[in-house]
Amino acid sequence: MKKSICLLMSIILCLLIPGCRTEEPLQTEMTYPDYTVEYTSPYSFGEEVYESSETTQTAQPAEGIDMDLTTMSSTMVYANVYSLISYPDDYLGQTIKMEGVSSSFHSETNGNYYFACVIQDAAACCSQGIEYELTEEFINPDDYPSDGDQICVVGVFDMYEEDGMYYVTLRDAQLLEE
Repeated sequence: MKKSICLLMSIILCLLIPGCRTEEPLQTEMTYPDYTVEYTSPYSFGEEVYESSETTQTAQPAEGIDMDLTTMSSTMVYANVYSLISYPDDYLGQTIKMEGVSSSFHSETNGNYYFACVIQDAAACCSQGIEYELTEEFINPDDYPSDGDQICVVGVFDMYEEDGMYYVTLRDAQLLEE
């Protein structure tokens, strides 16, 4: 008897579930408040302009610098560095300015020294760095900043291949006074 009642209830529920469906279409358009923001990108990715009653000002990079990470919020810096590392082909040849902490590595395998400007994110949990090579007048590793020094560096974004791996670097970089 219990089995037949359970079976009957199951059949009734199966018949009722499709009856709960509405024939009204789902709302696919979203409405937004009636305001616009004017925004001009400081990069050469094309212009994006939105009409607005409010205006958001964007710091313009210094002349000759394509991407100035020093004028951006910590979130934007982190996002742009991530983009530089993830999609390096999009930035080749651009002049990049960044500030962070100097870090170095000496490879025992090939004897080379590698230097990077490491940028911390807002929570200081996820560091990202970009290697830099100073101009030819800085030959000796002793000419480079010490590990942990705060630095500001400007250089031309480039890639190179070493031992079958590709790496990004700022070539012909210059150290700037902060």
